[in-house]
Amino acid sequence: PEIPGGVGALFWTPFTHGFLHADWMHLTFNMLWLAVFGTPIARRYGPVGFAIVFGLGLIGGVIGYMILHFNSVAVLIGASGAVSALMGGALRFMYQPLLKEVDEETGEVRILGRRLATPAELLKDQRAVGFTVVWMGVNLLFGLFPQLMGMEGANVAWEAHIAGFIAGFFAVAWLERRLF
Repeated sequence: PEIPGGVGALFWTPFTHGFLHADWMHLTFNMLWLAVFGTPIARRYGPVGFAIVFGLGLIGGVIGYMILHFNSVAVLIGASGAVSALMGGALRFMYQPLLKEVDEETGEVRILGRRLATPAELLKDQRAVGFTVVWMGVNLLFGLFPQLMGMEGANVAWEAHIAGFIAGFFAVAWLERRLF
């Protein structure tokens, strides 16, 4: 069968769908979450690291969506999978204590940042577990019971959110090994 947009669309749409949004509200929510979770990722890994996590979130979101909608002709739009990847990545260090260093000569305290937590360490952190359970739960409710969430008739790509989150969660560990 002929592919709309030609064979090339198979290569660029896993990225370009993230720059299309259903309406201004969709775009606004993605931009707000992008600011909240993209900032710590960009500060820690720089623009290239940020782009890697964002891109892997876009691809992960597409894969997650396609697993459950393989024969569907529905269109996936929005950067939610990528924004969720930034959220999953930031979760790995946002609840960790600040690492500090004291300059021996001046006594000045320098903030070094936060250590990247392992998945096992995060399972012991009630804040990280609580954040993840609530976030995953809300996404599952969007998908399984949209009427309970006041979203009846809306098509929220909750699968892309969850898959993007997982992609970002593991992508930062890969970046950490490459950069630090």
